[in-house]
Amino acid sequence: NELARVVQLALEFGFVEESPYSDRLRFRHALVREALYATLSLPLRRIRHREIGNTIIERGNDEPAMVASHFQLAADPRAADWHYRAAEQARRHYAPYAVIDHLREALAGEHTLSPENRPEAYRLRGWANEVCGNFEAARDDYQRALHLSSESGQTADEWNALMRLAELWAGRDYQRAGAYAERALELVRESDDKSLLGHSLNRLGNWHLNNDDPGQAIDLHSQALRIFESSGDNAGIAATQDLLGMAHLIGGSQVDAIDHFDRAIDLFRSLDHRQSLSSGLANVTHCGTSYMTETMAPARTTLDDAIALNEQAASIASEIHHRAGEIYARSRLGSCLAPRGEYQRAIDELQACMSGARDIGHRQWSTKASLVYGALLLDLLDPESARPYLEEANALAHDVASGFWIRCTSAYLARAHLHLGDRENARAELETSFVADAKSPTFARLQASATLAELELACGNPDRTLAVVDTVLSGIPRYSPDRPPVAFALLRARALIDIERFDDASGWINAANAVAVAQRARSYEWRCHRLLGVLNERTGNPDDAAHAFSRARRIIDEITNSLNDGALRARFRSNALSQLPVHSPATELQAAKRAFGGLTRRQREVAALIATGCTNREISDRLSISERTVESHVSAILSTLGLDSRAQIVAWTLEHGLLAREPQNTDA
Repeated sequence: NELARVVQLALEFGFVEESPYSDRLRFRHALVREALYATLSLPLRRIRHREIGNTIIERGNDEPAMVASHFQLAADPRAADWHYRAAEQARRHYAPYAVIDHLREALAGEHTLSPENRPEAYRLRGWANEVCGNFEAARDDYQRALHLSSESGQTADEWNALMRLAELWAGRDYQRAGAYAERALELVRESDDKSLLGHSLNRLGNWHLNNDDPGQAIDLHSQALRIFESSGDNAGIAATQDLLGMAHLIGGSQVDAIDHFDRAIDLFRSLDHRQSLSSGLANVTHCGTSYMTETMAPARTTLDDAIALNEQAASIASEIHHRAGEIYARSRLGSCLAPRGEYQRAIDELQACMSGARDIGHRQWSTKASLVYGALLLDLLDPESARPYLEEANALAHDVASGFWIRCTSAYLARAHLHLGDRENARAELETSFVADAKSPTFARLQASATLAELELACGNPDRTLAVVDTVLSGIPRYSPDRPPVAFALLRARALIDIERFDDASGWINAANAVAVAQRARSYEWRCHRLLGVLNERTGNPDDAAHAFSRARRIIDEITNSLNDGALRARFRSNALSQLPVHSPATELQAAKRAFGGLTRRQREVAALIATGCTNREISDRLSISERTVESHVSAILSTLGLDSRAQIVAWTLEHGLLAREPQNTDA
């Protein structure tokens, strides 16, 4: 009753008012609240804050942040543990900055935080710092958690800290990452907690994968999957399916990879694991014809699908403030936009990725972004600009000590040397970083094989190119001749044209073009049309060649017009068009010849006279040529048009509208 009377007086004097957004009251002005608060003595304020905190707890409201705030203002020692609870809640809501703020308060007075919560508090803050891109702070927090866990003899806590350190260092130094992963595995190998063993197997498997050993990775992930499936651990199953997808992808099989990725994504969605979902969505977009995957048998997807999924992945990562995850998704986005023909968007995305990865010190994503940007410049026929980015990517790959990234960057760097005409350095780059192994067509080795095949072609060794390509194709998982890897199909077609196996070359070009069209990969479409034009020129089909070159030229124009950088635009257009023949406009005679089945002007005159019923002698008189010459023209007409008789010449002439003309004394 007393409270009601006081509240009523406060309403009457205008100190408080009803909130328009809820059934609560609020101060009419913040200064009123501050003035009233200041009238209370410090001891009384603390008492009131403690009472409010206790009341919130008694009511069972899930507001740990509010309780922590009141207890902190009350100088209550329980504030640290409530800040820790608030941090846990913030973690569940993917609010890393709130986690950092709460744990700063909880750990500032470490003696008040419950000892059992201290290791997890440091791990939790380490996670938040890692997500926000604060590598040094995350490393220090994880190291502190490891020290406390080791001192207390808590195996699970110590293992957790080791795993976090292994994952953190995976972005910067695979030697350190591997050492932490091995320690974590040894710690739980004899443990009764099979879940910890499963996660350790996954971490070690991923370490082997990044050292370009997908076979070992698949074996370890498969062991982990059996553990999680036996216990019905959906979170563990989801993580393992995602890792298996990547292992099969690096192992050269998009088709196997996409099945695992799809299962992982479905589970991540159902579990609302947004950080993992963002990564999984970006991972599955490798399954198509984009940079670095054009050497694999493509899965049945399109670049448009991949672009949409990467945009979704980047959006999720941004919403949860996961900087490394957003950089990864956007680098994948750039890798798909460029082959689609959207080069300017790809350039903008990749430049932002390179800058962002440098800002947070993430060497692995710096490697990836620089590599993809270099690949884009190679695709735009600008190897001089591409080389420094590929050299940077290669240096970073060696710093990260990842066999996978070293091989990938070396393959592309060798390609840049080759396109600059430096075959010696191209071969040296391949020889120092790549050993051909047909039994293990990994992601990186496929790229190196493509570069080697192109090098042999440039050296005038088409037979060696065919040997490299055929060896690779025989080892690619799930390979089908009707859906070949675009890069190898075009290389094989070029070699076949060089040795004049034109029919075989046509089949490979058409198969590559079918994949490019299905994937909506404009970058590869214009190359298919260019090569088809070359083939038709070599086989004496000038009209078909002109049509193919025209289609290539239209796509080149589209790409040129989409670029903002004037210098880059000019270099691409000049270099691309230099690969097409320069056709002068057709003369009137040439146009007429094409319009009438390839017949010369004199042959058209002879055909027209035949259609009027003239004999060879009459034609001879009309055109002032010998009968033998008339006979030669008639034979040529029959051969050119594929006809068998004069009657068919008459029918063809009438069908095509040829009329008798005045005799001419020159031939076409």
